[in-house]
Amino acid sequence: MIIIIRGPSGAGKSSVCQALAKIHKPSIVISLDEIRHWVSGWTFSNDEAVLALQSAASTAQLYHDQGYTVFIDHVFLHRWEYDKFVKNVNIDESQIKFFRLTADLNILIERDNGLPDNLKMGKRVETLYEEFQSSDEDRGITIDTTTMSVDEVVDKICTEYL
Repeated sequence: MIIIIRGPSGAGKSSVCQALAKIHKPSIVISLDEIRHWVSGWTFSNDEAVLALQSAASTAQLYHDQGYTVFIDHVFLHRWEYDKFVKNVNIDESQIKFFRLTADLNILIERDNGLPDNLKMGKRVETLYEEFQSSDEDRGITIDTTTMSVDEVVDKICTEYL
């Protein structure tokens, strides 16, 4: 199974993926932010985004075929991103679960402020929040994490959807 966790910065994507991976073994977490860091001089172009999605899909396919549960951590702002990812994995789409984490902007900012200085996103949190709110990608099960802990989100996903 491939489980995609999407949302704006601070919604809990990375934390939820990591916590779910500890429960579902064997598993792997694929972060498209980390793939982006592989590229020297990343420019945020569509060509680079497509390559990152293809890399994530290839890696997901490889691990899925070996029996791993695959967790994908990515914002997925645009419908074409998800479509490109799905097109590049050779599994039935029913084997892909898609979750959309949301939270109040003030909570996202508060969570960002609680990070170590080298991980803070600052104003980018607001920009990503606005982009996420106006995104054309609206598929998936929506979970509002504003008042939820990571454990509560994980419990909800595991008990209600997996």
